[in-house]
Amino acid sequence: MKRAAAEFLIIMSIALTDRAAAAETKTILVLGDSLSDGFMLKRSEAYPALLAKKLHDAALPFQVINASATGGTAEGGLERLPRHLKRKIDIFILELGINDAFDGVPVVQIQNNLQQIIDRVKTRNPGCTGRNRGNATA
Repeated sequence: MKRAAAEFLIIMSIALTDRAAAAETKTILVLGDSLSDGFMLKRSEAYPALLAKKLHDAALPFQVINASATGGTAEGGLERLPRHLKRKIDIFILELGINDAFDGVPVVQIQNNLQQIIDRVKTRNPGCTGRNRGNATA
């Protein structure tokens, strides 16, 4: 998990360097489950906190908000999302779905919830950047 987090940080650092030219602070919202919340780690050791530290150390104007919850599901993320849509989101990282699968939630329902999350973020933040790693569109 540490290697994956390190690779993620390197990729994000490279990808964000060009975008950070503007002096305005950009917001990265991470909406996830225990993997983003820091499963078996201190929350300060979870990848969103490491990403925030890397960005800060590189003097890049980004704020990372970790809106993750251990045991989080796509439905729970959909319920938690509205309070985070009150602010501008420049980059959105969605890491939900595995707990739904463990709970036996039908794949179609998981996809629908994830798509609703993506659609709501994009509607509220049309310029938001994201990368699609699953079946839902980004």
